Amino acid sequence: MTTMSGIVAVNRAVFGEPGPEPAHVQRLGRTPPDTHLRQLCASCHVGQRKVALGPNVEDARGGGCNACHLAYSPEAAAALVRYEAGKMRGASEAPVVHPRCRWTSTTCSASAATAGQDGFQRATRAGTRCTSRPPEPPTPRGRRPSRFRVLEDERVFERVMPDIHQERGLDCIDCHTSNEAMGDGVAHARKSGQLRVTCEDCHAAPGTALPSVSALRIDPESRKILAVRAWPAPAATEHGRARTGEVLVNVVNGPDGAMVLVRKRTGERRELKAAAPICVEGRGHARLSCGSCHTSWAPRCPTCHTSFDPAGEAYDWLDDAYARGEWKEEAGPFAASLPTLASAASRPLPGAKGGRWWRRLRRAWS
Repeated sequence: MTTMSGIVAVNRAVFGEPGPEPAHVQRLGRTPPDTHLRQLCASCHVGQRKVALGPNVEDARGGGCNACHLAYSPEAAAALVRYEAGKMRGASEAPVVHPRCRWTSTTCSASAATAGQDGFQRATRAGTRCTSRPPEPPTPRGRRPSRFRVLEDERVFERVMPDIHQERGLDCIDCHTSNEAMGDGVAHARKSGQLRVTCEDCHAAPGTALPSVSALRIDPESRKILAVRAWPAPAATEHGRARTGEVLVNVVNGPDGAMVLVRKRTGERRELKAAAPICVEGRGHARLSCGSCHTSWAPRCPTCHTSFDPAGEAYDWLDDAYARGEWKEEAGPFAASLPTLASAASRPLPGAKGGRWWRRLRRAWS
């Protein structure tokens, strides 16, 4: 999230101008794909400076560690208001209540909501996919709240079916680890290369035990995370382990020996549900990701158009100044509908010159 290496690499590939990998947003050049990113994307990554005081809101940008770990309590927010009011009068004193350094449940949805284009947009980003709720029930006066959510920058999101994990009360960090979110010490060309946890790591096949590791053999970072969390329960003797070797500090052995999930923020324990028997039957499912069947909807952005106006002027987020030449993006209409499934084959399509080809299949069921 700091380097934007995957975004930079994919953007260059789309333009047909691949560059060195792993890429870094702070090393963008002046080529068409790089100026495209300088104007439209480079404002959001966490490496940007946070220049505004106060909590992170939907249109917040940058901040480094603060981008995810800045949490204002009501008392801290009130102290900041008093400080800024005093500063206007020329008699300010430093706030006496310090904001906390902790992850909050709104962090991912707020930061993800900043991405995308202006105008009407449905929930298309990772954070909003997991937190988009269906329309709320009627109010006591009989009025039904809007099925749309208006962001602080006036973009509009439609409320659709939420992610099942969010609906059951889990947070993003209950599944995602620090190595995935903050880096594992290795420079990856794509974000997918940093993925350490998959659905199967918690939802094992029926009758199959989850891999585990002794609490005495976990790595130093996992030990530090456990010490910070200080869950109100006896320390576990075993912790879950993903197939990549990643230690799942919040998947622990319960009193009966079965592995359970501990919510990282609250310490609440949840039973882990095994995969449905049909998910592991036959060879066909082995070629599918869990999301092939268990994704109820996906964002569909069918009409993105990008153009460049050499006579225009646009803001360069890296130079912090306006530059000659303007990249423009127009998109829409957006939709949230059943995803498209694709199957890959290495043989050439009849009549084609060769190479890989993709056959896309739209779901016929609802």
